[in-house]
Amino acid sequence: MDTSKNFIIAKGRIITDDVISVRYVENEKCNVTMKNGKVYTYNNSNLVWLKNPKPVDVSNTYIFRNGQKLNNIESAIVFNFGTI
Repeated sequence: MDTSKNFIIAKGRIITDDVISVRYVENEKCNVTMKNGKVYTYNNSNLVWLKNPKPVDVSNTYIFRNGQKLNNIESAIVFNFGTI
């Protein structure tokens, strides 16, 4: 999936780059189709799908990772948080 539009976390692991599609199924579950062709079923509580990112004006923003200021950031986006 396009990481500039989607961010998918399954059981605490980022899987966005490996995902082709996410499909809702009954009983609070989702089927996740991976690039290798395998389909995994997750309970909605184990899957976070962040969507609808908003751009951040990095010209007037400081961005830190692990307490260290990052330099030369060209762009950034913020996703809305929500579970499936």
